[in-house]
Amino acid sequence: MPSLHEGSTGIGSWVPQLFYDIIARLVPGAVIIGTLALAVAGPEKSQNFVQAWLNKPSSSYPSLVVIVGVGFVLSYALGIIFLGLCSPIEWLAFKFVKVKKDFVLKYDYVKQHDPPAGSRITKLKAEMHMTELLVLGFTFSLLINLFKMRDSSGDSRGLLALVLLVAIIGSIGALRHFIIRQNRAVENYSKLLGYEEWKKSKET
Repeated sequence: MPSLHEGSTGIGSWVPQLFYDIIARLVPGAVIIGTLALAVAGPEKSQNFVQAWLNKPSSSYPSLVVIVGVGFVLSYALGIIFLGLCSPIEWLAFKFVKVKKDFVLKYDYVKQHDPPAGSRITKLKAEMHMTELLVLGFTFSLLINLFKMRDSSGDSRGLLALVLLVAIIGSIGALRHFIIRQNRAVENYSKLLGYEEWKKSKET
């Protein structure tokens, strides 16, 4: 009987990728859209907009399918764009954690020899990419908020800046945590699956 992880049409082939897309692109993309809009408009205008939107009659709302569809596309597209901008963040994070040079080969080895373990590591990778996007998105939002703070009266933008700063620090800490967990998982699984013996056999 074929394994669920075998073949390109098996459940195991698309479920990890689906979760990867949700965690690494859709979720942070949606959060970034919200924080950027909040930073541009400001807390007061954002609150007034939400209240006005909620007070509209149901007939005034666009179709739920349209809202979900547009939100899906925008979140995914923004996640892809920001992921491309995250290369320096990932490079620095890997430098600080001191990931070994053959990490990628070990990762592929684990995925090939133990697909369930590879799926768990892929989830960690998705969470790592999510935090990278959040760091970048919160940083952009903070800069926009600080730029607009000079034209704003009241303490709401100051509070927003503090919240965004805490979110950036928390996201950086989460990124480091996920990279360490991913690195340890790859190292441990590769040892259990005989990666070193396989590598030596290929070199001789």
